[in-house]
Amino acid sequence: MILLKAIQKNFCHLIKLSLVYIATISTQAHSSLTYCSTLCGLLDTTVRSTSPDEARVYCSSANKEWAYLGNGNVKVTGTWKQQKVRNFYKIYFIIDGGESTIFQLQRACKNEFGEDFIFAQPDNPRTNSWHTFAINDNIMALGHYLLQLSSPGRL
Repeated sequence: MILLKAIQKNFCHLIKLSLVYIATISTQAHSSLTYCSTLCGLLDTTVRSTSPDEARVYCSSANKEWAYLGNGNVKVTGTWKQQKVRNFYKIYFIIDGGESTIFQLQRACKNEFGEDFIFAQPDNPRTNSWHTFAINDNIMALGHYLLQLSSPGRL
């Protein structure tokens, strides 16, 4: 019993120390896509979802330059969600079509704006902030994002 408690304590400690887990997903169709899964505060994580929604797509560079894909006419469907990570909230958009749709949008960003525009990101006009696409609650596409200090409420 004491051994199990020690193992559980060490496991919880390791998870709390983990900030970011990066996994590279490679397939024949995609050369390599890198996704980021937030692990910090995993034991204190809550997810709130809303009904299926729509988002305009913008493209961004590593320097935070950005522009709307297709002059703001490119829209995708999915679900806005927010995840509590310790005392902050991360807002993300689980996109219908998953990984392949994100890959297509990233390629469209590079085609329209150049090789520096490596991130495709969802626009949520209700929050006026940086958000990322996600495949599910654990796998987020790379991109800029800001953690919110309080829940934005309905997305």
